[in-house]
Amino acid sequence: MSRKKPKSHIRKWTKNVVKKIIKTPFSITANTEKSAVSKANPFDQNINKNDVSDTGTESMRLAYTSVKKGKNAIKTVKRSVKTTQRTIKTAGNVVKSTGTVIYRTTAFTVKSTILVSKFVGNVVVHVVASLMNPIVIIFLGLIIVFLICFSSILMIIASDDTNKSARLNAVGLGNISSQYQIGLEYLNTALENHQNNFNSLIDSMYYNYDDLTNSSLVYMERTNSDDEKAVYEKSFSIDDRKNALKSEWNISLTEREFLAIAYVYLENEKNNTNHSEHGIYQVSYNQEVFDTIVAKCAVYSDNVYSGQKCPDENCASHVEMQHNPAYDEAVEATNHFLNAYNEWTGIADLITYHDTIKDGASQRAYWDSNVQWRIDNWKSVYFDSCYYSNGGWDYADDLYSWYSASFDYMITVPEETEAVAYICEYKHDLHSVGLIFFDKETVMNALEFDNISKQWVELTERGFENNPNIS
Repeated sequence: MSRKKPKSHIRKWTKNVVKKIIKTPFSITANTEKSAVSKANPFDQNINKNDVSDTGTESMRLAYTSVKKGKNAIKTVKRSVKTTQRTIKTAGNVVKSTGTVIYRTTAFTVKSTILVSKFVGNVVVHVVASLMNPIVIIFLGLIIVFLICFSSILMIIASDDTNKSARLNAVGLGNISSQYQIGLEYLNTALENHQNNFNSLIDSMYYNYDDLTNSSLVYMERTNSDDEKAVYEKSFSIDDRKNALKSEWNISLTEREFLAIAYVYLENEKNNTNHSEHGIYQVSYNQEVFDTIVAKCAVYSDNVYSGQKCPDENCASHVEMQHNPAYDEAVEATNHFLNAYNEWTGIADLITYHDTIKDGASQRAYWDSNVQWRIDNWKSVYFDSCYYSNGGWDYADDLYSWYSASFDYMITVPEETEAVAYICEYKHDLHSVGLIFFDKETVMNALEFDNISKQWVELTERGFENNPNIS
């Protein structure tokens, strides 16, 4: 007849089973054995690398897979818990095995997930071994629920902080300081090229002082991000005006803003290619991205209108031949001297004859009746004064010399002159130039950045500013 074991022995056996199972989460970290149940583990599946939604499942699969591959994550569970704060701060260490990083979870979260995954697999084994004890099952279920919930909360918190840290530190660039300098060189090249293209447009406008009729005209309006406008009215495209127009070039974005926008733009391109959203990929600056962004910062246009008139309508001269009034005056003066000379020679003959009369009374009578009235008439027509030395012939010689001088001048005066009329022949090309500078917000909108991308830019700028390796 068999003897029954005391109930105290049963209680002791049950107590030992419970104690063994309670200790299991901590003791199983050194155990990598498999069981038949673990083969049906839902975490024992390939990781979906195309899914970037942060539900926690992929992280747990990643953790479980890491355990199967024999990584040392299990052995560092306790250390990861103690260094949670440090792990979050150093989230900039990017996994480079696949060339991309999407929602990288911190070491703390990964290791916690490994613990839960391993715990689930081994606990099921022990449950089977414990013959499905109800007390153990209930207690074990509570522990599993607690650990899973606790791990999920930590994953959410750590993931949020990690994302922020990763975006702040622009981890997708890898060697940030090196990439920053490379990006700066690309930026300077893009800025220089874009401005040179605008300058070339202005310099190409034709102007020649000796060919004003065909010279170009220019009108320009410049608008900046504050809607402040500068207007340059229509004028010839002379060098001074060209220099004034080129001096209006002024992009307001800083180099950090440019490099932060470029970084997020590259990340967005990667996300579009991979059909993901706001994931962090490994990227590198290139010339094309900066050319694209700079082109959004400063936009200019040139509309050309032909057949336009210049401002003063005096770019061309029209010549007509006209009769020269000065010639008439010269001819009149010459004829005046000639007539004065001819008439005076007749008077000189009378004066000479008068001087030959010996009788004083007869001489006076002859002067009064034949000479004096002629001299008076001559003076009223030609000159106010005259003299009578050498019978009046000395004065005649002077009159002739005056006539000769007047004649010599007359023949130098053209009978007709060219009349120049200044007109515009409407042969000008008018360049109507528009130059607009946009602010950072407008540039990001033009690049189709959503609010998260804009916040990412702000975080990246802050990271650049606080990076001691970036001067």
